[in-house]
Amino acid sequence: MIETITPAGCGGRRGQLLALFLFWLGTVGSGALVGAALGWLGQRIDALPARIVAGSLLILVALAALDLVRSLPQRHGQVPEHWRRTLPLAVWAPGYGAWLGTGVLTYQAAGAGWAAWGLALATADPTLGALIGIAFGVGRAAMVLPALSRAPAAAASTIGRHWRPARRALAGVVAAAAIGLATLPAPASAASGRVSTRSETTADSRRVSVLLDGQPVYLAENAWAPSIDGPYLAVQRADSIDVVRWTAQRVVAHLPGRVSLPSLSWPRIAFRAEPASGPEIRVRDLSAASGDVIVEQQPLRRSIGRPSLLGKTVAWQVTWSGGSEIRVRTVGSHASSHLVLASRVRALRDPALGTERIAWVSDTAKCSDIWMAPVAGGAPQRVASRQAKSGRYWNLSLSRGLILTTIWKPGVAATTVTVPARADRGTRCSPITKSPLRLGPPPLPKIAG
Repeated sequence: MIETITPAGCGGRRGQLLALFLFWLGTVGSGALVGAALGWLGQRIDALPARIVAGSLLILVALAALDLVRSLPQRHGQVPEHWRRTLPLAVWAPGYGAWLGTGVLTYQAAGAGWAAWGLALATADPTLGALIGIAFGVGRAAMVLPALSRAPAAAASTIGRHWRPARRALAGVVAAAAIGLATLPAPASAASGRVSTRSETTADSRRVSVLLDGQPVYLAENAWAPSIDGPYLAVQRADSIDVVRWTAQRVVAHLPGRVSLPSLSWPRIAFRAEPASGPEIRVRDLSAASGDVIVEQQPLRRSIGRPSLLGKTVAWQVTWSGGSEIRVRTVGSHASSHLVLASRVRALRDPALGTERIAWVSDTAKCSDIWMAPVAGGAPQRVASRQAKSGRYWNLSLSRGLILTTIWKPGVAATTVTVPARADRGTRCSPITKSPLRLGPPPLPKIAG
């Protein structure tokens, strides 16, 4: 590479400087992309496997630097030499840099590429991974610095004489990094136990806690209305919605404006927006730069409740003076929303989507019931019922054949309970009458008004 990027190889001193600049851009850019990709991958796997992989790579590199391992896994080759003869300088110079910046497409004398990529994976952060990749790219690009010398061969020989001490120093640094990874406490992980949220309201603040096996591991101050999906948590604030990766204690998305009541199904989030024209339900893909998809619009005289999002399917409630409805729509389809349930007497609210079923709360003055029906259409079943004076069901979620809900009563601490997601054959607060409700497509039998 040194003999390639010379005035003779580049058509003069000006061509050499241009080739060096493009080479550095390619090397640093390639390193940044690989580091960011590994940081992104680390976000999506559990912290412990990521650390095991990273620590193993670091130990292997340290052993190789001490000549205790004969060879690292790598491609024993260099950049494609024919590029320089068949491609213009503006292509082969950054191409050579990008090829070297990956760290795995050419021979590595010290294995620094494996160490860098192991650390990038362990960060579980695309930004930090990109910074590690940039640092590696800068170091990798430094190999062509002797080409700027008036005596490139002599400069390369001087570097060669100091190579063995440098390798031993690298071994020490890498070994220290491996020990650090092994001794640092592992961050909380959504895969390591039962995850839940808890909302607390005091006279001067509101807060949301993430609990791992009942123990608090993350606290969001001045926040409420939590929605959690694995390592991601969405909370409502006074003038925005924040999405945080609670395992890494950092905000990954910020939605400002008159928005509220988030429902998270990573990487998508559904929420209620309140423009001047009336309430809306919107869905945003947080992994893309696309705008919001408006799935429901209602006039000011109507109210929209909190949505429930699962994948691309969203459910919500609409309430007005003449009744209430539960509606469902799949984001990305051209079909409009379809009516699941409508009532002129009962207050239908808090829909919760499962993979095949939808549950909701149905309230009257005296009773609070939980109902469930297939999302694709079918007869609804009542799964739980209680006297309203002893507390109403509030905020449902479906998981593994169970319905998680809160029993709420004014002046009494809320209680979280689980209800089997099957038809309740026991005592009911109120009987089912035979008069049907208004139906919507797909045709579903409805419970009585």
